[in-house]
Amino acid sequence: MNIQRSAPEAETTLADTVPIDLAELRQLLDEGGAAAL
Repeated sequence: MNIQRSAPEAETTLADTVPIDLAELRQLLDEGGAAAL
């Protein structure tokens, strides 16, 4: 198996693995991160 690591592939893999979008996560942290922590 030939695995090539490139930024687009990494982002796609991350998006497929992580159920929440990074932008959403950042927004959630901005909105209620302090309260949650």
